[in-house]
Amino acid sequence: MAGFVLAACGIAMGLPLAVHTPVAEAAARTSSGRVWVFQDHALRQVAGNEGARAVLATATTYDLVGAHGQDPEVPTVASRGFTSFAALSSAVRDRWLPLGTRALLYDNEHWEYTPLNEQRAVGKYQMLAVGIAHAHGLKLIVSPALDLVAVLAPTSKLSWPEMYLRLGLPQQAARSGADVLDLQAQSLEGNPAVYASFVARATAQAKAVNPRLVVLAGLSTGPSGVQVSSSTLPAAIRAVRSVPISGFWMNLPGNSGRCPSCTANPASLAVAAVVETR
Repeated sequence: MAGFVLAACGIAMGLPLAVHTPVAEAAARTSSGRVWVFQDHALRQVAGNEGARAVLATATTYDLVGAHGQDPEVPTVASRGFTSFAALSSAVRDRWLPLGTRALLYDNEHWEYTPLNEQRAVGKYQMLAVGIAHAHGLKLIVSPALDLVAVLAPTSKLSWPEMYLRLGLPQQAARSGADVLDLQAQSLEGNPAVYASFVARATAQAKAVNPRLVVLAGLSTGPSGVQVSSSTLPAAIRAVRSVPISGFWMNLPGNSGRCPSCTANPASLAVAAVVETR
């Protein structure tokens, strides 16, 4: 997808997976307060670096387990990602989740993987996802994408980030009862001031409803194929140091059907971002 798209290719669709056991269920109890979300393959690449591993060792890291997920070298919260409520609810009710799963992620975007009725009723389906997750003792991360503006306000002349805020999507996420809100801001990371402004305003809107909500900001080594330099991600992180977010969803995209414009950039870019948060 062009523009403001989450470049986290490979999110699960609700198929049965192999068993995955977290390294340490006590991760949150020993946490530094920093929270991360990674796709499993990306986490394993980043955790291979000694400096990044030291940072992640004291963080709460949600590991979106893939079909061949393995325990990385840091404590994790085993998680599964879904692009539709239908797939999420089916996986939970039919017990398709891998043993040890502790959290779910609901990624509602304007793309073929999220049904149009869910795109048009973001708040409703977030609440439904929260309900089924919490009923089964699972945490829920919601990640409503910026490109939902194309469905919710198709005639708007405003930028997607501005209209996203006017539509109150961070507020809706907070009202849903979700445990974590990920702001898909990675398309803005090349301009630290713009990135920080959006993240700050969206965080303030969400926390005005639920001050305890954990808010994350998206980062990517290549959002929609955009080239990222070695200084891009550290600069974006520094720009939001004064914003009360808890951490980041660190995306390491590659070219696939879900992100045809994405290119694989070195994992060293993500390593630099993680180390920047020390």
